[in-house]
Amino acid sequence: TIDLTAPAAPSITGIVSDSGSSATDHITNDTTLVLSGTAEANSTVTITRIGTGVIGTATANGAGNWSLDYT
Repeated sequence: TIDLTAPAAPSITGIVSDSGSSATDHITNDTTLVLSGTAEANSTVTITRIGTGVIGTATANGAGNWSLDYT
């Protein structure tokens, strides 16, 4: 069976520690970040920082959850 359906785009659902004006604005000045999110189960997520390029990759687990420790 060939899967012809494109996966949904991965998303960032959390940043530890979010130091912006609210806990959900995804703004921080913390240089020791742990990013987390959701993606297609067992897929590889590549995180890119504008102006810098790829900062890391993470693998989503069987439930589609992933995290990246960017310290």
